[in-house]
Amino acid sequence: MTVFSWEGDKDVEMSPLDSIRYYFCLMQVGFLAAEPRSGFIRAWVGGTDFNYFQFDHVRARRQSGIVF
Repeated sequence: MTVFSWEGDKDVEMSPLDSIRYYFCLMQVGFLAAEPRSGFIRAWVGGTDFNYFQFDHVRARRQSGIVF
């Protein structure tokens, strides 16, 4: 299977359980930067890589773990 890595795509042999363990080690976060007075959005980063993770962490309808 082909898995995501920061150095590029990696072709590896993994069981389904190994691939779940591998992806749990990657941090999944979103980032939103907006101007407080005008509400203009300066940056919207929804996740790591859209080709692998099609989930937008900024627009998610679940409670965030940590908000700075």
